[in-house]
Amino acid sequence: MSFLFHRCYCAHTDGTHIPKFESAIHESQRTNCNCARHKFAYEKSGMIGKLFLCESNGNYNKIQCNGSACYCVDEVGKRVGDSVHVSQSEYMTC
Repeated sequence: MSFLFHRCYCAHTDGTHIPKFESAIHESQRTNCNCARHKFAYEKSGMIGKLFLCESNGNYNKIQCNGSACYCVDEVGKRVGDSVHVSQSEYMTC
Protein backbone atom coordinates (compact mmCIF):
# COMPACT_ATOMS: atom_id res chain seq x y z
CA MET A 1 0.00 0.00 0.00
CA SER A 2 1.28 3.50 -0.77
CA PHE A 3 0.01 6.93 0.17
CA LEU A 4 -0.54 10.07 -1.92
CA PHE A 5 -2.65 13.15 -1.18
CA HIS A 6 -4.57 11.68 1.76
CA ARG A 7 -5.41 8.54 -0.19
CA CYS A 8 -4.08 4.97 0.09
CA TYR A 9 -3.33 3.15 -3.13
CA CYS A 10 -2.81 -0.56 -3.55
CA ALA A 11 0.62 -1.60 -4.74
CA HIS A 12 2.01 -4.96 -5.75
CA THR A 13 4.68 -6.48 -3.52
CA ASP A 14 7.33 -5.12 -5.93
CA GLY A 15 5.98 -1.58 -5.44
CA THR A 16 4.09 -1.34 -8.74
CA HIS A 17 0.99 0.85 -8.36
CA ILE A 18 -2.24 -1.07 -9.00
CA PRO A 19 -4.75 1.31 -10.63
CA LYS A 20 -8.41 1.61 -9.59
CA PHE A 21 -7.97 0.47 -5.97
CA GLU A 22 -7.77 3.15 -3.30
CA SER A 23 -9.19 4.31 0.02
CA ALA A 24 -8.99 7.22 2.43
CA ILE A 25 -6.00 7.21 4.77
CA HIS A 26 -8.25 6.85 7.81
CA GLU A 27 -9.45 3.51 6.36
CA SER A 28 -5.94 2.16 5.76
CA GLN A 29 -5.91 -0.14 8.79
CA ARG A 30 -8.83 -2.10 7.29
CA THR A 31 -7.23 -2.22 3.83
CA ASN A 32 -5.07 -5.20 2.86
CA CYS A 33 -5.17 -5.03 -0.98
CA ASN A 34 -5.09 -8.84 -1.21
CA CYS A 35 -7.69 -9.06 -3.97
CA ALA A 36 -6.09 -6.25 -5.98
CA ARG A 37 -2.66 -7.91 -5.71
CA HIS A 38 -3.95 -11.35 -6.67
CA LYS A 39 -5.92 -9.89 -9.60
CA PHE A 40 -2.90 -7.86 -10.76
CA ALA A 41 -0.57 -10.89 -10.63
CA TYR A 42 -3.11 -13.09 -12.43
CA GLU A 43 -3.62 -10.56 -15.23
CA LYS A 44 0.13 -9.93 -15.52
CA SER A 45 0.67 -13.69 -16.00
CA GLY A 46 -1.42 -13.56 -19.19
CA MET A 47 -3.96 -16.05 -17.91
CA ILE A 48 -7.65 -15.39 -18.47
CA GLY A 49 -10.95 -16.69 -17.13
CA LYS A 50 -10.77 -16.11 -13.39
CA LEU A 51 -12.93 -13.38 -11.92
CA PHE A 52 -11.86 -11.41 -8.87
CA LEU A 53 -14.61 -9.55 -7.01
CA CYS A 54 -12.67 -6.84 -5.19
CA GLU A 55 -13.88 -3.99 -3.00
CA SER A 56 -12.87 -0.49 -4.13
CA ASN A 57 -10.08 -0.52 -1.53
CA GLY A 58 -8.56 -3.71 -2.99
CA ASN A 59 -9.83 -6.13 -0.35
CA TYR A 60 -11.74 -9.25 -1.34
CA ASN A 61 -15.50 -8.92 -1.51
CA LYS A 62 -16.75 -11.42 1.08
CA ILE A 63 -18.76 -13.20 -1.64
CA GLN A 64 -16.95 -14.57 -4.69
CA CYS A 65 -18.56 -16.40 -7.60
CA ASN A 66 -17.17 -18.81 -10.15
CA GLY A 67 -19.58 -19.76 -12.90
CA SER A 68 -22.94 -20.43 -11.24
CA ALA A 69 -21.48 -21.10 -7.78
CA CYS A 70 -20.95 -18.43 -5.11
CA TYR A 71 -19.17 -18.82 -1.78
CA CYS A 72 -17.76 -16.82 1.11
CA VAL A 73 -14.04 -16.04 1.32
CA ASP A 74 -11.73 -14.82 4.06
CA GLU A 75 -9.43 -11.79 3.82
CA VAL A 76 -6.89 -13.66 1.68
CA GLY A 77 -9.53 -14.98 -0.73
CA LYS A 78 -9.65 -18.52 0.66
CA ARG A 79 -13.04 -20.17 0.38
CA VAL A 80 -14.95 -20.56 3.64
CA GLY A 81 -17.97 -22.86 3.87
CA ASP A 82 -20.19 -24.32 1.19
CA SER A 83 -21.11 -22.79 -2.15
CA VAL A 84 -24.61 -21.84 -3.27
CA HIS A 85 -26.16 -21.25 -6.67
CA VAL A 86 -25.63 -17.69 -7.90
CA SER A 87 -29.40 -17.11 -7.72
CA GLN A 88 -29.15 -17.56 -3.93
CA SER A 89 -26.10 -15.34 -3.40
CA GLU A 90 -28.17 -12.36 -2.22
CA TYR A 91 -29.18 -14.40 0.82
CA MET A 92 -25.63 -15.26 1.85
CA THR A 93 -24.29 -13.96 5.15
CA CYS A 94 -20.54 -14.12 5.22
